[in-house]
Amino acid sequence: MVLTTDDHIEIQQLYTRYQLGVDGVLGVDDWLSCWTDDGEHRMYLWAPNYPKGLRELRAAAERVMGARSRPTYHWTSSPHILPAAFGATGYCYCLGIVEGDDAQANVGPALLYEDELVRDRGAWKFRRRTIGPRGSRTD
Repeated sequence: MVLTTDDHIEIQQLYTRYQLGVDGVLGVDDWLSCWTDDGEHRMYLWAPNYPKGLRELRAAAERVMGARSRPTYHWTSSPHILPAAFGATGYCYCLGIVEGDDAQANVGPALLYEDELVRDRGAWKFRRRTIGPRGSRTD
């Protein structure tokens, strides 16, 4: 598959919408719009019970967002996007930051996102997102 400039821009916007959704700026529905109906969120902390499908993804997002007592920020690098037979792969780094007293940043773990991206009903979406420290993949 050949990726156009428009594809790259749309995928970059997908990454941004994901971050703003997971941090609660946009909300759960906007975050869910980033996923295919059978999307799988492979967060290393949840192994081997990864949420798959929109119902499980919603439940996981609501559980995580509801447990937060302070604002969070997922600070990501620009994604490296490559064409793939199914659509595209994407990679980026992420720092999890929790807002502390007086808006001081408490930096969490450094993570790597490894993504499978597909066009779904005319929009780029995550089919699978694997998240963990570098070298933590188990599949």
